[in-house]
Amino acid sequence: MSDTTYAHALLELRAVAVGSVVLDGDGDAWQLGPRGWSSVVHGVNTADMDASSVAILTPITVIHRAPAPPDPDHTNGDSE
Repeated sequence: MSDTTYAHALLELRAVAVGSVVLDGDGDAWQLGPRGWSSVVHGVNTADMDASSVAILTPITVIHRAPAPPDPDHTNGDSE
């Protein structure tokens, strides 16, 4: 991520899929789970945080982009 402002970090964090991992400004890793961001460093001792809470830890660097989930509106082309 080239721009490390809070606003840009927040946009980046909201754009990645569940399973993605970022590094914060201290070099700590955070992974996005179904309930929010969790610190990989602190594991279960860290409550899930929303993107706005993690964005304050700029600069944010995405180190793993999980694949986006399939589009539920996408059909395989079969019609009845």
